[in-house]
Amino acid sequence: MLVLGGAVYLWSGYGHTKVGKVRPFSHPSSIDLLQDGKQAVVKNTAGKLAIVNLPSLEVRHLPTLGATSEGCQALISPCGQFVVDGSWDGELVVRSLVTGVSEFREHHENAMMVWLSCDHTRDTFVYVRQPKAVGEQAPRPSEVIVRRWPFSSNEETMVRGPWGNVHAASPSPEATHLAVLHQLATGEVALDVVEAETSRILATSNFEYGGTNHSLAWSPDGRILATVQRGRAAFFESRSLSLLGAYEIEHPCWVEFSPNGEYVALGSWDKGTIKRVAEVLG
Repeated sequence: MLVLGGAVYLWSGYGHTKVGKVRPFSHPSSIDLLQDGKQAVVKNTAGKLAIVNLPSLEVRHLPTLGATSEGCQALISPCGQFVVDGSWDGELVVRSLVTGVSEFREHHENAMMVWLSCDHTRDTFVYVRQPKAVGEQAPRPSEVIVRRWPFSSNEETMVRGPWGNVHAASPSPEATHLAVLHQLATGEVALDVVEAETSRILATSNFEYGGTNHSLAWSPDGRILATVQRGRAAFFESRSLSLLGAYEIEHPCWVEFSPNGEYVALGSWDKGTIKRVAEVLG
């Protein structure tokens, strides 16, 4: 198990024993693990990328491609040969994990890539692109985009909804539905479940935003949707968004299910913990 904080921490099992740690650079902000478990891609707040070999924790930095900025998460392609990355300058880039060379690149003027996620097969990616304000005009609403892999052969599909400022969007394991986390004019945050093909909103839940990050997680079977709120992680039935349970934790920042769906990892700026899902919902 990998944990991201001020460094990358390697644990055996589900947090039983700390094996080691490595700090590939300052201020790491996102991490993704290859499906074979032999490498991880780490990104920091300056937009730099590094490969961490496992379990040796040896680090290899990918070359920078011009000016960099944090942008969205960096995720690995389904074949395990490329890393998908986006910047606050509107760049969407696919790079070789071996050479760091750009294999695909798109630029959207006056826009920021603020979120990137994928389904369980990594065949479908979802990203949020936020237009920037131009002159005295207010920025246009966020764009929620679904795109099949490979990007070079598949165009963007826009999922349209009544959203102004979208913080995060994540596909269900089979990519048939999206969870969309967005800001309301009241200051509250709303969580919507949307049909990916029709953009039809199936359920909505409003809550007071808190914590230190935006996080969305689907259980592997697609039945549970988790997010962080003020002082807790909340767990919803994914179609109705009825609340199934919550776990109180100070300064929550992340939530993630184990591959078998039996456990859930809860991150915070103070400390993380791992719980059985049945215990949290009980």
